[in-house]
Amino acid sequence: MGVVYEAEDLKLGRHVALKLIAGNHAGESATLERFWREARTASALNHPGICTIYEINESESQPFLVMELLDGQSLDRLYVGQAMPIPRLIELGVQLSDAVDAAHRKGILHRDLKPANIFVTGSGQAKILDFGLARFQEAGSTDSTDAGVTARDMLTSPGTTLGTIAYMSPEQARGEELDARSDVFSLGVVMYEMATGKHPFGGTTSAVVFDKLLNYVPAAAISLNHELPPEFENLLNKALEKDRELRYQSAAELRADLRRLQRSSSSSRVAASAAQARLSGSYAGMTRADSVSHTQAVVAQSGNGSRGETAPRAGQRNFFSLHLVWLTGAAMAVVLAAGAGLGIWHHHRKAAAAAAAAATAPPAAKPAPAPVTTAAAPIAKPSPSTPAEPSPSTPAEPSPEPRETASTHARRAKPKPAPAPPPVVQPVVAKVVPAPAAPPPPPAAQPAPRKPAAPAAVSYSARHMRLFGMSSKGTLKLTATELSYTSNAHSVSVSRNQIRAIDGNAVVETDGKKWRFEIDGMSNEQVHDLLARWYASGPH
Repeated sequence: MGVVYEAEDLKLGRHVALKLIAGNHAGESATLERFWREARTASALNHPGICTIYEINESESQPFLVMELLDGQSLDRLYVGQAMPIPRLIELGVQLSDAVDAAHRKGILHRDLKPANIFVTGSGQAKILDFGLARFQEAGSTDSTDAGVTARDMLTSPGTTLGTIAYMSPEQARGEELDARSDVFSLGVVMYEMATGKHPFGGTTSAVVFDKLLNYVPAAAISLNHELPPEFENLLNKALEKDRELRYQSAAELRADLRRLQRSSSSSRVAASAAQARLSGSYAGMTRADSVSHTQAVVAQSGNGSRGETAPRAGQRNFFSLHLVWLTGAAMAVVLAAGAGLGIWHHHRKAAAAAAAAATAPPAAKPAPAPVTTAAAPIAKPSPSTPAEPSPSTPAEPSPEPRETASTHARRAKPKPAPAPPPVVQPVVAKVVPAPAAPPPPPAAQPAPRKPAAPAAVSYSARHMRLFGMSSKGTLKLTATELSYTSNAHSVSVSRNQIRAIDGNAVVETDGKKWRFEIDGMSNEQVHDLLARWYASGPH
């Protein structure tokens, strides 16, 4: 119907858009009426989302409009057959619903909202154009006449019939009375197309489009674009309700829901970025044990949604999968470190127990050696001259008979000489070697020194050092019978009988647990001396 030129306002020195009626439509009364209607309607509005009309005039029977010059593209050319990014989609929805609400507050219905009548500037601001089909809403008025004119105007424009019909509301297609809810339906169709890249009521002919518009529910937007949040699909379903009593009752309600979704989406992105940074730092250094618990809380919070039965978005699935891998690795590292620490502690405990047992056991007494007795056999010394006199103390033993040999047998044949005197036997006294003296018995065990009296309860400002270098600020209290530690995070109470050892690093060891404390103003050795004196001062 119209043609637009770029012009320059010589009086104000600015570039403007000049809209004229196309030459072949200049004499048509319906075209002139639509042109002047657009001029009157748009000039009554002043909103950032609506194109501003500067002047309405006529030159040589040629009417023209002077409008602001916009730099950008119409929405139907900006995103052709592709889905718009979610943050940009929500932002444009807020801008358009706000502009439509501003027109409704002035009593103006647009009645022809579609991507070709929405212009997006280079700065990202959406502006609604072409109020040629708009009308002022009056109480009690019907819209059947206007609807007939609108249908005739659209059907006489080849190539625009299908597009315009596709963005009508059901009541507008039936020729019923219209109100602000009709524009809300048309805006919902535009937002569906921006979110999915497809038209909700597409068809090859006008009859097919009318049938789908009146009788069929469009496909779920989230099935065409898995990255859409479930809340946005609920919003589209409510805007595209065929029964206008169940639809959004005003563009202001639609804008409120869009802003609420925009706020929640921004908060989720910020929380996800913070969790990503914290988890990356804890996985790289493994020095903060609370990073894993914090990340688990964030992941649990991110998983809560208004529609739990809907499949998560692709970005959410990637985010959760990455966090699950990191959490699994962190848990395995913690388990391995705990197992290694427990094995080392058990080994040292057994070695310490063996050393303590060896130090306290008394030395074993050595057995006394048995006395050594040496006896010598009697030595016979023959004497040729004098017979041996028997010793009065030792009786004489008979000499053994000589062994008979061949020579002795030959000598027997000869006369026997006189018998030789018996040999003189000299007695040998056995020498008894006394056994060495037994070692003196070990000295009797000295009584243990008496322990000093248990001190009164004393409190210190201290820190309890936990696994991976974490600490908590609290109060360490020593009484006559127990050691207690209290902080905001937790509390510890250990009786003196439960303590097994206190090593040089001020680590208090019980059955299966170790506690390490640091006291403000004291070195590690001073803390150890304090705990050791306390442990030795009372009953065990």
